[in-house]
Amino acid sequence: MPIQIDKFTRSKRKTIALIIEHDGTLTIRAPMRTSRAAIDAFIQQKEDWILRTREKLKMIVPDPIRQYVEGEMFLFLGSSFSLKLVGPQRPALKFDNGFTLSQNVQHKSAQYFLKWYKQQAYEVISKRVMEYAQRHQFSPPNK
Repeated sequence: MPIQIDKFTRSKRKTIALIIEHDGTLTIRAPMRTSRAAIDAFIQQKEDWILRTREKLKMIVPDPIRQYVEGEMFLFLGSSFSLKLVGPQRPALKFDNGFTLSQNVQHKSAQYFLKWYKQQAYEVISKRVMEYAQRHQFSPPNK
């Protein structure tokens, strides 16, 4: 069964490119003067890679659509923790073996979670950078 090409583009490039999008569609980008036979031969040569990559993409589970409701589970450092909605609190999002979120900011939950996760990533990564810096005797540059 021949490989289906979903999008084909010719441009001022020197090589043929095969791009498999997240949804499994195949885009071909080829130089202007490359013959269709040469392109088809290239696709045939890469058929195993195309099929393997499409299979890998099928196995990827999409991120769940977040609702930010009571009991919803969120990952942190490899474990799942539930969300509890509470009355007004400062800060609006807290973590103590589970997440608590102030109900009055529930409409902006995604922003609060994103900010919180970025802060946690910064802290974890900074700590690890310092550990490796000490282990290998170097000083990381300041921000």
